[in-house]
Amino acid sequence: MKNIASGLTQILIQNAPKICIYLGLGGLIKATVDSGIKASQVKEKIEKYKKENNIEIISPADYIKLTWKDYAPIALEAAMSACLIVAGDTAHTHRTAALATAYSISSTSLEQYKQKVQETLTEDKFKEIEQKIAQEKVNQNPAGNNTVVVTGKGDYLCYEPISGQYFRSTWDSIHQTYLNLMDTAMQGSGVITLADWLYALGLNVSKYDNNPRWDLSNGKANWPNIYASSVIADNDEPAISIGYMSEPREY
Repeated sequence: MKNIASGLTQILIQNAPKICIYLGLGGLIKATVDSGIKASQVKEKIEKYKKENNIEIISPADYIKLTWKDYAPIALEAAMSACLIVAGDTAHTHRTAALATAYSISSTSLEQYKQKVQETLTEDKFKEIEQKIAQEKVNQNPAGNNTVVVTGKGDYLCYEPISGQYFRSTWDSIHQTYLNLMDTAMQGSGVITLADWLYALGLNVSKYDNNPRWDLSNGKANWPNIYASSVIADNDEPAISIGYMSEPREY
């Protein structure tokens, strides 16, 4: 029972913004319906008052005096519902901002860690570690489970780990594509999106728009600085896995 209660509590916490918004919308709808029902009741009350006092027109002051008790609960219900919608939307916005901040901090920390590791280890040892990491990524996403894109730029099996795509090319072609893209970005916007990079390689970009991206103005430590790791595909074919000293970030 404790586990069930804990699980339900966690679900409620995670979905609190949505729940607030839905409750608020439901409350506004109910307030609208209640207002329509009350309108007919108030009309009868006004007509009765006019008949009892032998008048044709009721003053604003008397109208408020007669009807405020009828409309006060509805007004309160509508106000509380609006507050719930605002609270839910604000919580959602804050949560999204917090996640973006956390992602940015974790990405920066990872890149700083990678740079320090590279500074501490010999070049051969660093390459050995990176190669093992690249091989693990290839093992987790086998070429046999994916379509291999034929780019017309070479016949060597290559792997782009961020998008998880396999393609045929050569390291010389990949590296030249990178240099050309860097040159264009530095003379222009100063930004390389992941979509720009994948498109230049001849890969599928449908999942990406302007994010994530590399902002070259943030310093050389934030440039892609690509490198190659030698890996073995699941069919025992040698392959090249692209590595990045700095991965693209969400902005």
